[in-house]
Amino acid sequence: MTFNEVIEGLYSENERLICSILNNGEHVCKSKIKNLLVIHTGFYCQVQTGTVFEVLYGVKDKKIYYQKQKTSLALPMGLPILINLSELPFQSKAYGRNEWYNQYNVTYGSFHVVLVKEIKNKNSKVLSLILSDKNNTNVSHFSICDKNGIIKTYPLCIQNMPVFYLSHNGFYFYKQSYCSENDLSWNNYGKSYEKYNGYNDWSDDLIDDVFGGVPEATWNVD
Repeated sequence: MTFNEVIEGLYSENERLICSILNNGEHVCKSKIKNLLVIHTGFYCQVQTGTVFEVLYGVKDKKIYYQKQKTSLALPMGLPILINLSELPFQSKAYGRNEWYNQYNVTYGSFHVVLVKEIKNKNSKVLSLILSDKNNTNVSHFSICDKNGIIKTYPLCIQNMPVFYLSHNGFYFYKQSYCSENDLSWNNYGKSYEKYNGYNDWSDDLIDDVFGGVPEATWNVD
């Protein structure tokens, strides 16, 4: 999927479409790219266990990835992040020196890079970015453009974080969509420790959902 298609779906406020977008992705630990360069979408969602996930977009493979929120501050759309998957626990860091991608060009499928001087935030969300240009431009949105100019803008972060249900089959926007009368797995969520033998005292479901089925990734988690 293109970055524009992903963002359009995630920010549509259509929960069915959002879940469809998320279910086209996978946990970052399943990527086969050891040094995974991603761009933050500014999108977050919470699941029934209280875990908050952030959604990322792979620059090289054009895939959707998600992982447990790594920082208390909700990061802005367009922030490039390099994730080192060669060691556990996985290490994430900002890519480049004060770089931010402020635009995506649908005509050329490319991002425009600017340098950031200062970040303004409030209530754990990035409100705007001050650019390192002669005017100290204050930018509070991410732009989608084509060869003729800007065609749409988005907020840097999702304003109202949705809550979804996450099962082994993916994200769903209401419980009944995957929990039928004959499916009692919901009642047993987080209670089994057989698959991973209670690795670091985490349940099988949480290791699968939060850590992508990699028990070793639970180290150094508060």
